[in-house]
Amino acid sequence: MMRDDTDWNLLARFAAGEVSPAERSTIERWLDADPSRRQLLDMLARDRRSAITRDAWNVDAAWQRVRPRLDQARDTSVEEIGVAWSDDHVVEPAVRPQVVRPKRRWVPVAAALVLVAGLGVVWPGLRSRATDGETLASNAVEREERTTTGERRDLTLSDGTRITLGVSSTLRVAAGYGATSREVALDGEAIFHVRHDEARPFIVRTGETITEDLGTSFVIRAYPKSGEVRVAVSEGAVSLQRAGANPAVTELHARDVAIVADTGAPLVRRAQDVTPLFAWAEGKLVFDNAPMTKVAEELSRWYDVDVRFGDPTLANRHLTATFAAESLEEVLRVIGITLDVRYERRGRVVTMYGNAPATGDARGVLSREAERRG
Repeated sequence: MMRDDTDWNLLARFAAGEVSPAERSTIERWLDADPSRRQLLDMLARDRRSAITRDAWNVDAAWQRVRPRLDQARDTSVEEIGVAWSDDHVVEPAVRPQVVRPKRRWVPVAAALVLVAGLGVVWPGLRSRATDGETLASNAVEREERTTTGERRDLTLSDGTRITLGVSSTLRVAAGYGATSREVALDGEAIFHVRHDEARPFIVRTGETITEDLGTSFVIRAYPKSGEVRVAVSEGAVSLQRAGANPAVTELHARDVAIVADTGAPLVRRAQDVTPLFAWAEGKLVFDNAPMTKVAEELSRWYDVDVRFGDPTLANRHLTATFAAESLEEVLRVIGITLDVRYERRGRVVTMYGNAPATGDARGVLSREAERRG
């Protein structure tokens, strides 16, 4: 469903060959779900290529081809196709995209988008993996921000603190944030670049774990049902403690990583390479000797699939790999080659089977970036 101008702009830039790898991956997954969608996008690309050899786009001729289909689709609801009808049957995106490109270059693409809209096509689930930044003003009531499968969102709080919210995550900003205190709650994953304030410390609550900023950039991962909270610091320092009476405080500095189980004290590793833990903000999916159960959970969050193991022993295998905006099919292909497994996909359900018995610790090691380099 088209909800705003982001999708129209994304489609137009895809047709023009000007999307990022992450955006390309989003559209490819959307195309894989319905073959008819690829035909529509191919039409956009053909229109753009043919326009290169023409002096002008013949809007009148395009309109004559489109109008019969528009009349036929008139009964389709505005909410369903995300377009606005005028009395003259002229259609346009409900919110026009703000395209900062040379005007002439975009004319054929815009006309083609009108053509696609006139077909009454529904666009479910298509959105940029990384949405534009949003500034959240202080509010008298608690505010909640959510991301869906494969979506990331950049937010700026009223005090200038910047947050990148990870896939399938929820951030709750306390009522009156910034007035006397600064407190947020997180379910999922987020990167925080905090504007430090001695008088009003920045606090993140994740279940029973409390993380307080001491002037820093850090990432927290605390998905529901994971059983743990992970905090990694890239700059500055944070303090970490469990809720309760007289809790012990653990201080983390740059390159420190702490894992806090549902019960027990934090397990701290000092002087770590934390770069991979921040890579998801750039659209990279990084697995470092990850058990396949964790890989399956992550694929579900990024690609909206249900990964199952037809061979239960596969859950004990480990994967080390880096994916930079690959499609789901490409990710599954690499996993299959790396771990010597095969898979079957039926809609949202992906089932993995072993081709051969595992040997040793059954760790698969592959870097997609290294593979591309040769």
